[in-house]
Amino acid sequence: MDEPGFKSLEDIQADQKRKAAEFATAASKFFNTFSDDTLKQAAKLLTDTGGLHRSLQGTVLRFFLFWCQEMALHAAAGRYDPRNKQACHIAQSIAAVYDPNKLPR
Repeated sequence: MDEPGFKSLEDIQADQKRKAAEFATAASKFFNTFSDDTLKQAAKLLTDTGGLHRSLQGTVLRFFLFWCQEMALHAAAGRYDPRNKQACHIAQSIAAVYDPNKLPR
């Protein structure tokens, strides 16, 4: 039986999966703006004035590198089309050089 005020491991994992799905949905909506200015502004806010702690900046970079690994798997499997072919191949190049697990946590 769980102690009052503590979540079970299963509840924590379910919360993490829910938060990941919410993030993916929000990110998809954000990236659908097709505005380089908006993307550049968001990048600036995440590094300069947005209040994102410097250790969390490493986490964001780690996320990006994990995403590159996923894109690289798509490229290796030929799971891309002309719209994202270049992105998949660039991700392959990045994933081949940088390991997200080498960044501090």
